[in-house]
Amino acid sequence: MSLQSIIDDHQKKALWVGGKGGVGKTSTASALALALAESGRNTLLISTDPAHSISDSLGQDVSGGDIVKVEGIEGNLSALEIDPAKAIEEFKENLDSGSDSMNELKSSMSMLGLDDINETITESIPPGMDEALSLAKAIQYIENDEFDIVVFDTAPTGHTLRLLALPDFLDSFIGKLMKMRVRISNMFSSIRGLFGGSGEKDTSMEVMDKLKESVKNIKEHLQDPYMTEFIIVTIPTLMAVYESKRLLASLNQFNIPIRRIIVNQIVPETIDCKFCLSRRASQLETLEQIEDYFGDFALIRIQQQEDEIRGIESLRNLSRMLLS
Repeated sequence: MSLQSIIDDHQKKALWVGGKGGVGKTSTASALALALAESGRNTLLISTDPAHSISDSLGQDVSGGDIVKVEGIEGNLSALEIDPAKAIEEFKENLDSGSDSMNELKSSMSMLGLDDINETITESIPPGMDEALSLAKAIQYIENDEFDIVVFDTAPTGHTLRLLALPDFLDSFIGKLMKMRVRISNMFSSIRGLFGGSGEKDTSMEVMDKLKESVKNIKEHLQDPYMTEFIIVTIPTLMAVYESKRLLASLNQFNIPIRRIIVNQIVPETIDCKFCLSRRASQLETLEQIEDYFGDFALIRIQQQEDEIRGIESLRNLSRMLLS
């Protein structure tokens, strides 16, 4: 099962590329996005890594949190480095906008006795909120018909797993809020009656229903094998392989589809470099373990490149290797 089948699969809407830091995720994601764009797909390349590097990979500045058209290619490729600070500011603006949906959400939080959370979100963003907003923004672009496919250059394993675990956490959290709301509904009604409440319609359950439905849609997007695929990138070192095993186990736990594993930076056979020969011998042992661990998946092997992969032409060469 080669990567060419991804290029030919027009049902696919999202590719997530992940793995240990330093294994070549950014180069791989950028090369795949380039290949998809030059095959005729209108493609968006997104970095969810706080330490963005797709600007370096493309040789073009795509920072700033806005979609930028990539120049110098034969197709439609755009890129975006998600800026958590900018996403948080937009979130705060929405909270303060006075829109009906936001007012209903704030009202619901207040009725549940969660005013402190409202104030905390408005004044200072709690830990993990940047990941939640990044995921929300990512799903927004998948649902947007403007692009045929979205390719994600993810952060190193730990950060990515926290990102992918958010839908399950939010689903559980909102479910508990809804149960709590049902239990105290009669109490709220009694208090309103005692103090001559106006009897205004309580929309908190409707708001939470909408939130729960949104979280459900996110989970469905991530778990749909026709729409989504996660590609693990690793290298033939024991540390990278062990981390890839942990990543694979977590992806299986989240029911996120994975079919292919890219083994990068394989030292080619040579006769004039003792260091290279020694390193290759060590890699061959690790490659045997990779075959044992990941034999049920399509393994795409990529040799170590002499030069740094940076710029459109270098990425185009890498995409040829990935597809062949």
